[in-house]
Amino acid sequence: MMPHDWAMDGIQRTSVHQQIAASLNISQTEIEDVYQCTPLQEALITLSTVGSAAYVKRIVLSLRSDIDLPKFRSAVQDVVRATSILRTRIVQCADIGFVQVVLNESIQWSSENGTLEEFLERGQAERWDIGDPLLRHSLIVDSQTRARWFVWTIHHAIYDGWSFPIMAEHVSKRYNDEPIEPTLQYNDFVRHILQSDSDQHGAYWRSSLAGNSYTQFPLLPNQSYMPNMDSTFEQYCRPLQKEQGITRTTILHAAWAITLRQFHGMGDAIFGTILSGRNEPIPGIRGLIGPTVATVPVRVKFDVGDTVQEYLEKLQNDSEARKTFGQCGLHAISKLSDDAKRACSFQTLFVAQPGEESHAVRNGVGAWQRVEADIGRSSYALTIQCFLNRTGTRVVAAFDSSILEIWRAQRLIQQLCFVVEQLSRSDRSQLVSDFIGVVAADDLQKIWKWNAAVPAPVETRVHDIIAENAREQPLALAICA
Repeated sequence: MMPHDWAMDGIQRTSVHQQIAASLNISQTEIEDVYQCTPLQEALITLSTVGSAAYVKRIVLSLRSDIDLPKFRSAVQDVVRATSILRTRIVQCADIGFVQVVLNESIQWSSENGTLEEFLERGQAERWDIGDPLLRHSLIVDSQTRARWFVWTIHHAIYDGWSFPIMAEHVSKRYNDEPIEPTLQYNDFVRHILQSDSDQHGAYWRSSLAGNSYTQFPLLPNQSYMPNMDSTFEQYCRPLQKEQGITRTTILHAAWAITLRQFHGMGDAIFGTILSGRNEPIPGIRGLIGPTVATVPVRVKFDVGDTVQEYLEKLQNDSEARKTFGQCGLHAISKLSDDAKRACSFQTLFVAQPGEESHAVRNGVGAWQRVEADIGRSSYALTIQCFLNRTGTRVVAAFDSSILEIWRAQRLIQQLCFVVEQLSRSDRSQLVSDFIGVVAADDLQKIWKWNAAVPAPVETRVHDIIAENAREQPLALAICA
Protein backbone atom coordinates (compact mmCIF):
# COMPACT_ATOMS: atom_id res chain seq x y z
CA MET A 1 0.00 0.00 0.00
CA MET A 2 2.58 2.53 1.16
CA PRO A 3 6.06 2.60 -0.41
CA HIS A 4 8.66 1.16 1.93
CA ASP A 5 11.53 3.28 3.11
CA TRP A 6 14.45 2.92 0.79
CA ALA A 7 18.09 3.30 1.63
CA MET A 8 20.51 3.48 -1.26
CA ASP A 9 23.84 1.72 -1.04
CA GLY A 10 26.98 3.52 -2.11
CA ILE A 11 26.88 2.31 -5.72
CA GLN A 12 23.19 3.13 -6.19
CA ARG A 13 23.57 6.53 -4.52
CA THR A 14 26.45 7.41 -6.83
CA SER A 15 24.40 6.40 -9.85
CA VAL A 16 21.37 8.40 -8.71
CA HIS A 17 23.49 11.48 -8.00
CA GLN A 18 25.05 11.21 -11.45
CA GLN A 19 21.59 11.02 -13.06
CA ILE A 20 20.37 14.03 -11.07
CA ALA A 21 23.45 16.11 -11.84
CA ALA A 22 23.12 15.35 -15.54
CA SER A 23 19.39 16.04 -15.55
CA LEU A 24 19.71 19.40 -13.77
CA ASN A 25 23.03 20.34 -15.39
CA ILE A 26 24.72 20.87 -12.01
CA SER A 27 27.72 19.54 -10.12
CA GLN A 28 27.16 16.63 -7.73
CA THR A 29 28.61 18.77 -4.95
CA GLU A 30 25.49 20.96 -5.16
CA ILE A 31 23.28 18.02 -4.10
CA GLU A 32 22.56 18.29 -0.38
CA ASP A 33 20.00 15.48 0.02
CA VAL A 34 17.90 13.03 -2.02
CA TYR A 35 14.82 11.24 -0.75
CA GLN A 36 11.54 9.82 -1.92
CA CYS A 37 8.53 11.92 -2.92
CA THR A 38 5.21 11.65 -1.13
CA PRO A 39 2.24 10.33 -3.15
CA LEU A 40 0.84 13.88 -3.22
CA GLN A 41 4.04 15.36 -4.65
CA GLU A 42 4.22 12.75 -7.41
CA ALA A 43 0.61 13.44 -8.39
CA LEU A 44 1.00 17.22 -8.38
CA ILE A 45 4.23 17.34 -10.38
CA THR A 46 2.77 14.94 -12.96
CA LEU A 47 -0.40 17.00 -13.33
CA SER A 48 1.64 20.18 -13.72
CA THR A 49 3.21 18.85 -16.89
CA VAL A 50 -0.33 18.68 -18.35
CA GLY A 51 -1.47 22.17 -17.32
CA SER A 52 1.39 24.63 -16.94
CA ALA A 53 -0.27 26.89 -14.34
CA ALA A 54 -1.98 24.11 -12.43
CA TYR A 55 -1.18 23.88 -8.70
CA VAL A 56 0.86 27.08 -8.66
CA LYS A 57 0.27 29.98 -6.27
CA ARG A 58 1.63 33.50 -6.24
CA ILE A 59 2.24 35.13 -2.86
CA VAL A 60 2.53 38.91 -3.12
CA LEU A 61 4.09 41.24 -0.55
CA SER A 62 3.47 44.95 -0.96
CA LEU A 63 6.70 46.24 0.54
CA ARG A 64 6.74 49.15 2.97
CA SER A 65 8.25 52.27 1.45
CA ASP A 66 11.09 52.30 4.01
CA ILE A 67 12.18 48.70 3.44
CA ASP A 68 15.92 48.24 2.88
CA LEU A 69 15.95 46.02 -0.24
CA PRO A 70 19.42 44.44 0.28
CA LYS A 71 18.50 43.58 3.86
CA PHE A 72 15.14 42.20 2.71
CA ARG A 73 16.82 40.02 0.07
CA SER A 74 19.16 38.73 2.73
CA ALA A 75 16.21 37.88 5.01
CA VAL A 76 14.50 35.90 2.25
CA GLN A 77 17.78 34.11 1.46
CA ASP A 78 18.19 33.17 5.15
CA VAL A 79 14.67 31.69 5.31
CA VAL A 80 15.22 29.66 2.15
CA ARG A 81 18.64 28.52 3.40
CA ALA A 82 17.09 27.29 6.68
CA THR A 83 14.16 25.50 4.98
CA SER A 84 15.23 22.58 2.81
CA ILE A 85 11.87 22.11 1.08
CA LEU A 86 12.19 25.61 -0.42
CA ARG A 87 15.41 24.49 -2.16
CA THR A 88 13.89 21.28 -3.50
CA ARG A 89 13.38 20.09 -7.05
CA ILE A 90 11.68 16.92 -8.22
CA VAL A 91 13.47 14.63 -10.67
CA GLN A 92 12.58 11.30 -12.25
CA CYS A 93 15.34 8.69 -12.02
CA ALA A 94 15.63 5.32 -13.71
CA ASP A 95 14.54 2.34 -11.58
CA ILE A 96 13.42 4.33 -8.52
CA GLY A 97 11.03 6.88 -10.08
CA PHE A 98 10.41 10.35 -8.68
CA VAL A 99 12.77 11.71 -6.02
CA GLN A 100 13.07 15.11 -4.41
CA VAL A 101 16.45 16.74 -4.50
CA VAL A 102 17.57 19.39 -2.02
CA LEU A 103 20.16 21.67 -3.62
CA ASN A 104 22.80 23.76 -1.95
CA GLU A 105 22.15 26.82 -4.07
CA SER A 106 21.53 30.54 -3.77
CA ILE A 107 18.35 32.33 -4.78
CA GLN A 108 18.02 33.46 -8.37
CA TRP A 109 16.18 36.80 -8.32
CA SER A 110 14.05 38.26 -11.09
CA SER A 111 13.77 42.06 -11.10
CA GLU A 112 11.27 43.89 -13.29
CA ASN A 113 9.92 47.38 -13.86
CA GLY A 114 6.18 47.85 -14.31
CA THR A 115 2.93 47.24 -12.51
CA LEU A 116 2.02 44.22 -10.41
CA GLU A 117 -0.92 43.45 -12.69
CA GLU A 118 1.34 43.28 -15.75
CA PHE A 119 3.72 40.92 -13.96
CA LEU A 120 0.93 38.59 -12.80
CA GLU A 121 -0.60 38.47 -16.25
CA ARG A 122 2.72 37.49 -17.84
CA GLY A 123 3.20 34.83 -15.17
CA GLN A 124 0.15 32.92 -16.36
CA ALA A 125 2.15 31.70 -19.34
CA GLU A 126 5.04 30.33 -17.25
CA ARG A 127 6.01 26.69 -17.80
CA TRP A 128 6.65 24.21 -14.99
CA ASP A 129 8.48 21.06 -15.97
CA ILE A 130 10.04 18.21 -14.02
CA GLY A 131 13.39 19.34 -12.61
CA ASP A 132 12.54 23.06 -12.64
CA PRO A 133 12.91 25.21 -9.50
CA LEU A 134 9.61 25.04 -7.60
CA LEU A 135 10.04 28.43 -5.93
CA ARG A 136 10.70 31.63 -7.88
CA HIS A 137 11.54 35.04 -6.41
CA SER A 138 10.66 38.34 -8.08
CA LEU A 139 10.93 42.03 -7.24
CA ILE A 140 8.71 44.46 -9.14
CA VAL A 141 9.14 48.23 -9.07
CA ASP A 142 6.57 50.62 -10.53
CA SER A 143 8.73 53.46 -11.88
CA GLN A 144 5.76 55.86 -11.85
CA THR A 145 4.32 55.28 -8.37
CA ARG A 146 7.56 53.94 -6.81
CA ALA A 147 5.51 51.09 -5.32
CA ARG A 148 7.49 47.87 -4.77
CA TRP A 149 6.34 44.28 -4.57
CA PHE A 150 7.98 41.00 -3.73
CA VAL A 151 6.38 37.93 -5.34
CA TRP A 152 6.89 34.29 -4.45
CA THR A 153 5.68 32.00 -7.23
CA ILE A 154 5.50 28.59 -5.61
CA HIS A 155 4.38 25.11 -6.61
CA HIS A 156 2.09 23.09 -4.34
CA ALA A 157 4.57 20.21 -4.51
CA ILE A 158 6.63 22.12 -1.90
CA TYR A 159 3.96 24.25 -0.22
CA ASP A 160 0.45 24.21 1.18
CA GLY A 161 -1.89 26.89 2.55
CA TRP A 162 -0.85 26.18 6.14
CA SER A 163 2.77 26.98 5.25
CA PHE A 164 2.07 30.52 4.05
CA PRO A 165 1.72 32.31 7.44
CA ILE A 166 4.81 30.49 8.73
CA MET A 167 6.90 31.57 5.72
CA ALA A 168 5.66 35.16 5.98
CA GLU A 169 6.41 35.34 9.70
CA HIS A 170 9.91 33.91 9.25
CA VAL A 171 10.79 36.53 6.63
CA SER A 172 9.50 39.31 8.88
CA LYS A 173 11.48 38.01 11.86
CA ARG A 174 14.69 37.65 9.90
CA TYR A 175 14.34 41.17 8.50
CA ASN A 176 13.76 42.59 11.98
CA ASP A 177 16.67 40.56 13.46
CA GLU A 178 14.37 38.45 15.63
CA PRO A 179 15.22 34.83 16.41
CA ILE A 180 13.40 31.96 14.64
CA GLU A 181 12.93 28.71 16.51
CA PRO A 182 14.24 25.64 14.65
CA THR A 183 11.44 23.90 12.75
CA LEU A 184 10.78 20.37 11.55
CA GLN A 185 12.27 19.62 8.12
CA TYR A 186 10.28 17.99 5.35
CA ASN A 187 12.36 14.81 5.19
CA ASP A 188 11.16 14.03 8.75
CA PHE A 189 7.57 14.14 7.51
CA VAL A 190 8.40 11.90 4.53
CA ARG A 191 10.11 9.41 6.83
CA HIS A 192 6.97 9.26 8.97
CA ILE A 193 4.79 8.52 5.93
CA LEU A 194 7.09 5.80 4.63
CA GLN A 195 7.11 4.09 8.02
CA SER A 196 3.31 3.96 8.29
CA ASP A 197 1.58 0.57 8.54
CA SER A 198 0.56 -0.12 4.93
CA ASP A 199 -1.58 -3.15 5.82
CA GLN A 200 -3.58 -1.13 8.32
CA HIS A 201 -4.11 1.68 5.78
CA GLY A 202 -5.25 -0.79 3.12
CA ALA A 203 -7.66 -2.57 5.47
CA TYR A 204 -9.30 0.72 6.45
CA TRP A 205 -9.92 1.92 2.89
CA ARG A 206 -11.11 -1.49 1.64
CA SER A 207 -13.63 -1.64 4.46
CA SER A 208 -14.86 1.96 4.24
CA LEU A 209 -15.39 1.86 0.46
CA ALA A 210 -16.69 -1.72 0.14
CA GLY A 211 -19.98 -2.19 -1.68
CA ASN A 212 -20.47 1.47 -2.62
CA SER A 213 -23.07 2.31 -5.27
CA TYR A 214 -21.41 5.48 -6.52
CA THR A 215 -22.22 6.96 -9.91
CA GLN A 216 -19.74 9.58 -11.11
CA PHE A 217 -20.91 13.18 -10.82
CA PRO A 218 -20.41 15.29 -12.82
CA LEU A 219 -20.13 12.62 -15.51
CA LEU A 220 -17.18 13.02 -17.91
CA PRO A 221 -17.73 12.29 -21.63
CA ASN A 222 -14.78 9.86 -21.62
CA GLN A 223 -11.99 8.68 -19.30
CA SER A 224 -9.27 10.72 -20.99
CA TYR A 225 -11.19 14.02 -20.80
CA MET A 226 -9.34 16.73 -18.83
CA PRO A 227 -11.82 19.19 -17.25
CA ASN A 228 -11.43 22.88 -18.05
CA MET A 229 -12.54 25.04 -15.13
CA ASP A 230 -13.99 27.88 -17.16
CA SER A 231 -16.78 29.04 -14.82
CA THR A 232 -17.24 30.05 -11.19
CA PHE A 233 -20.19 30.76 -8.91
CA GLU A 234 -20.09 32.20 -5.42
CA GLN A 235 -22.64 32.33 -2.60
CA TYR A 236 -22.62 33.20 1.08
CA CYS A 237 -24.20 30.94 3.71
CA ARG A 238 -25.16 32.05 7.20
CA PRO A 239 -22.57 31.60 9.98
CA LEU A 240 -22.03 28.02 11.15
CA GLN A 241 -21.74 27.45 14.87
CA LYS A 242 -19.34 24.75 16.06
CA GLU A 243 -21.32 22.25 18.10
CA GLN A 244 -20.32 19.80 20.80
CA GLY A 245 -18.40 17.03 19.03
CA ILE A 246 -19.49 18.11 15.52
CA THR A 247 -17.23 20.33 13.41
CA ARG A 248 -18.44 22.85 10.85
CA THR A 249 -16.72 20.80 8.14
CA THR A 250 -18.84 17.77 9.09
CA ILE A 251 -22.03 19.83 8.80
CA LEU A 252 -20.95 21.02 5.35
CA HIS A 253 -20.15 17.45 4.24
CA ALA A 254 -23.53 16.29 5.58
CA ALA A 255 -25.34 19.08 3.71
CA TRP A 256 -23.50 18.38 0.44
CA ALA A 257 -24.36 14.66 0.64
CA ILE A 258 -28.04 15.52 1.15
CA THR A 259 -27.91 17.98 -1.76
CA LEU A 260 -26.49 15.29 -4.06
CA ARG A 261 -29.20 12.87 -2.91
CA GLN A 262 -31.88 15.48 -3.62
CA PHE A 263 -30.63 16.27 -7.12
CA HIS A 264 -29.48 12.85 -8.27
CA GLY A 265 -30.99 10.25 -5.96
CA MET A 266 -27.61 8.63 -5.31
CA GLY A 267 -27.51 5.60 -3.01
CA ASP A 268 -24.08 6.67 -1.75
CA ALA A 269 -22.76 10.20 -1.93
CA ILE A 270 -19.04 10.10 -2.74
CA PHE A 271 -16.81 13.11 -3.26
CA GLY A 272 -13.22 14.08 -2.59
CA THR A 273 -11.87 16.24 0.18
CA ILE A 274 -8.46 17.48 1.32
CA LEU A 275 -7.00 16.70 4.73
CA SER A 276 -4.57 19.21 6.24
CA GLY A 277 -2.19 16.51 7.49
CA ARG A 278 -1.40 18.66 10.52
CA ASN A 279 -2.86 16.07 12.89
CA GLU A 280 -0.13 13.53 12.16
CA PRO A 281 1.63 12.39 15.38
CA ILE A 282 4.91 14.17 14.67
CA PRO A 283 6.37 16.72 17.12
CA GLY A 284 6.47 20.12 15.42
CA ILE A 285 4.15 19.19 12.52
CA ARG A 286 2.08 22.37 12.91
CA GLY A 287 5.18 24.50 12.33
CA LEU A 288 6.42 22.57 9.29
CA ILE A 289 6.83 24.37 5.97
CA GLY A 290 5.86 21.97 3.21
CA PRO A 291 2.84 20.12 1.79
CA THR A 292 1.21 17.78 4.30
CA VAL A 293 -2.24 17.81 2.67
CA ALA A 294 -3.80 14.66 1.26
CA THR A 295 -6.74 14.10 -1.08
CA VAL A 296 -9.08 11.29 -0.04
CA PRO A 297 -12.56 10.02 -0.99
CA VAL A 298 -15.48 10.70 1.35
CA ARG A 299 -18.32 8.17 1.36
CA VAL A 300 -21.65 9.12 2.93
CA LYS A 301 -24.13 6.27 3.39
CA PHE A 302 -27.78 7.08 4.04
CA ASP A 303 -29.83 5.12 6.55
CA VAL A 304 -33.49 6.17 6.42
CA GLY A 305 -33.84 5.40 10.13
CA ASP A 306 -31.04 7.73 11.26
CA THR A 307 -31.82 10.89 13.16
CA VAL A 308 -29.95 14.08 12.30
CA GLN A 309 -27.79 13.59 15.39
CA GLU A 310 -26.92 10.00 14.44
CA TYR A 311 -26.19 11.05 10.86
CA LEU A 312 -23.82 13.83 11.96
CA GLU A 313 -22.09 11.63 14.54
CA LYS A 314 -21.40 8.94 11.93
CA LEU A 315 -19.88 11.51 9.57
CA GLN A 316 -17.80 12.98 12.40
CA ASN A 317 -16.43 9.55 13.35
CA ASP A 318 -15.60 8.83 9.70
CA SER A 319 -13.82 12.17 9.48
CA GLU A 320 -11.61 11.37 12.47
CA ALA A 321 -10.71 7.96 10.99
CA ARG A 322 -9.74 9.49 7.63
CA LYS A 323 -7.19 11.71 9.38
CA THR A 324 -5.36 8.59 10.54
CA PHE A 325 -5.25 6.89 7.14
CA GLY A 326 -5.12 9.81 4.71
CA GLN A 327 -1.45 9.93 3.67
CA CYS A 328 -1.29 6.78 1.52
CA GLY A 329 -2.35 8.64 -1.64
CA LEU A 330 -5.39 8.52 -3.89
CA HIS A 331 -3.64 6.42 -6.55
CA ALA A 332 -2.73 3.73 -4.01
CA ILE A 333 -6.28 3.70 -2.60
CA SER A 334 -7.76 3.23 -6.08
CA LYS A 335 -5.67 0.08 -6.63
CA LEU A 336 -7.02 -1.72 -3.55
CA SER A 337 -10.26 -3.00 -5.08
CA ASP A 338 -12.88 -2.35 -7.75
CA ASP A 339 -15.01 -0.58 -5.13
CA ALA A 340 -12.08 1.64 -4.17
CA LYS A 341 -11.32 2.39 -7.83
CA ARG A 342 -14.93 3.42 -8.43
CA ALA A 343 -14.95 5.66 -5.35
CA CYS A 344 -11.68 7.34 -6.37
CA SER A 345 -13.15 8.29 -9.75
CA PHE A 346 -15.04 11.15 -8.07
CA GLN A 347 -15.30 14.36 -10.05
CA THR A 348 -16.30 16.68 -7.20
CA LEU A 349 -13.66 18.00 -4.80
CA PHE A 350 -15.25 19.55 -1.70
CA VAL A 351 -12.93 21.53 0.60
CA ALA A 352 -13.73 23.39 3.83
CA GLN A 353 -11.02 25.65 5.19
CA PRO A 354 -10.50 28.66 7.46
CA GLY A 355 -11.72 31.89 5.90
CA GLU A 356 -9.65 34.77 4.67
CA GLU A 357 -9.92 36.65 7.96
CA SER A 358 -7.96 33.87 9.69
CA HIS A 359 -4.93 34.33 7.41
CA ALA A 360 -3.58 37.36 9.25
CA VAL A 361 0.18 37.01 9.66
CA ARG A 362 2.76 38.87 11.65
CA ASN A 363 3.60 41.77 9.42
CA GLY A 364 6.85 43.66 9.80
CA VAL A 365 7.74 44.26 6.17
CA GLY A 366 4.47 45.07 4.37
CA ALA A 367 1.08 43.61 3.45
CA TRP A 368 0.92 39.98 2.29
CA GLN A 369 -1.69 38.53 -0.01
CA ARG A 370 -2.16 35.32 -1.95
CA VAL A 371 -3.09 35.54 -5.62
CA GLU A 372 -4.90 32.57 -7.09
CA ALA A 373 -3.58 31.09 -10.30
CA ASP A 374 -5.94 30.76 -13.26
CA ILE A 375 -8.53 28.07 -12.58
CA GLY A 376 -7.78 26.53 -16.01
CA ARG A 377 -7.14 22.80 -16.18
CA SER A 378 -8.01 20.61 -13.25
CA SER A 379 -8.35 17.00 -12.20
CA TYR A 380 -12.02 17.55 -11.31
CA ALA A 381 -15.07 18.87 -13.17
CA LEU A 382 -16.41 20.56 -10.03
CA THR A 383 -14.44 22.03 -7.12
CA ILE A 384 -16.26 23.55 -4.15
CA GLN A 385 -14.34 25.60 -1.60
CA CYS A 386 -16.03 26.67 1.64
CA PHE A 387 -14.25 29.49 3.50
CA LEU A 388 -15.34 29.50 7.14
CA ASN A 389 -15.54 33.07 8.44
CA ARG A 390 -17.18 34.44 11.58
CA THR A 391 -19.70 36.37 9.49
CA GLY A 392 -20.66 33.41 7.31
CA THR A 393 -19.38 30.75 4.96
CA ARG A 394 -18.23 31.85 1.51
CA VAL A 395 -18.88 29.03 -0.95
CA VAL A 396 -16.99 29.20 -4.26
CA ALA A 397 -17.66 26.65 -7.00
CA ALA A 398 -15.33 26.31 -10.00
CA PHE A 399 -16.51 23.98 -12.75
CA ASP A 400 -16.39 22.91 -16.37
CA SER A 401 -19.52 24.39 -17.94
CA SER A 402 -19.43 21.91 -20.83
CA ILE A 403 -19.91 19.13 -18.25
CA LEU A 404 -22.06 20.91 -15.66
CA GLU A 405 -24.37 23.62 -16.96
CA ILE A 406 -24.03 27.01 -15.27
CA TRP A 407 -27.65 27.12 -14.10
CA ARG A 408 -27.36 23.63 -12.62
CA ALA A 409 -24.16 24.49 -10.74
CA GLN A 410 -25.82 27.59 -9.35
CA ARG A 411 -28.83 25.58 -8.17
CA LEU A 412 -26.56 23.02 -6.50
CA ILE A 413 -24.71 25.67 -4.49
CA GLN A 414 -27.88 27.53 -3.58
CA GLN A 415 -29.46 24.29 -2.38
CA LEU A 416 -26.30 23.43 -0.45
CA CYS A 417 -26.58 26.70 1.49
CA PHE A 418 -30.28 26.06 2.09
CA VAL A 419 -29.61 22.57 3.48
CA VAL A 420 -26.77 23.89 5.67
CA GLU A 421 -29.19 26.37 7.21
CA GLN A 422 -31.87 23.70 7.69
CA LEU A 423 -29.40 21.31 9.33
CA SER A 424 -28.07 24.02 11.64
CA ARG A 425 -31.58 24.88 12.87
CA SER A 426 -33.00 21.35 12.91
CA ASP A 427 -34.26 19.30 15.83
CA ARG A 428 -31.49 16.72 16.26
CA SER A 429 -34.09 13.99 16.85
CA GLN A 430 -35.62 14.61 13.41
CA LEU A 431 -35.08 11.89 10.81
CA VAL A 432 -32.44 12.79 8.24
CA SER A 433 -34.68 11.31 5.52
CA ASP A 434 -37.07 14.22 6.15
CA PHE A 435 -34.49 16.53 4.56
CA ILE A 436 -34.32 14.69 1.24
CA GLY A 437 -37.58 16.17 -0.07
CA VAL A 438 -37.15 19.65 1.42
CA VAL A 439 -37.28 22.38 -1.22
CA ALA A 440 -36.26 25.99 -0.75
CA ALA A 441 -38.96 28.66 -1.18
CA ASP A 442 -37.27 30.04 -4.30
CA ASP A 443 -37.16 26.58 -5.86
CA LEU A 444 -40.81 25.96 -5.06
CA GLN A 445 -41.71 29.25 -6.71
CA LYS A 446 -39.76 28.28 -9.83
CA ILE A 447 -41.49 24.89 -9.98
CA TRP A 448 -44.92 26.51 -9.93
CA LYS A 449 -43.80 29.01 -12.58
CA TRP A 450 -42.48 26.23 -14.83
CA ASN A 451 -45.80 24.42 -14.55
CA ALA A 452 -48.04 27.47 -14.83
CA ALA A 453 -48.99 26.65 -18.42
CA VAL A 454 -49.58 23.31 -20.09
CA PRO A 455 -47.46 23.11 -23.26
CA ALA A 456 -49.20 22.53 -26.56
CA PRO A 457 -48.93 18.98 -27.94
CA VAL A 458 -46.28 18.35 -30.59
CA GLU A 459 -47.75 16.72 -33.67
CA THR A 460 -44.80 14.54 -34.66
CA ARG A 461 -43.33 11.13 -33.91
CA VAL A 462 -40.99 10.51 -30.97
CA HIS A 463 -38.14 9.13 -33.06
CA ASP A 464 -38.31 12.23 -35.31
CA ILE A 465 -37.85 14.46 -32.25
CA ILE A 466 -34.85 12.38 -31.16
CA ALA A 467 -33.31 12.61 -34.63
CA GLU A 468 -33.77 16.39 -34.69
CA ASN A 469 -32.12 16.78 -31.26
CA ALA A 470 -29.20 14.62 -32.43
CA ARG A 471 -28.67 16.89 -35.44
CA GLU A 472 -28.78 20.03 -33.29
CA GLN A 473 -26.46 18.65 -30.56
CA PRO A 474 -24.22 16.01 -32.15
CA LEU A 475 -21.68 16.03 -29.28
CA ALA A 476 -24.19 15.86 -26.41
CA LEU A 477 -24.71 12.69 -24.37
CA ALA A 478 -27.21 10.40 -26.05
CA ILE A 479 -28.75 9.29 -22.75
CA CYS A 480 -28.40 11.14 -19.45
CA ALA A 481 -30.31 9.46 -16.66
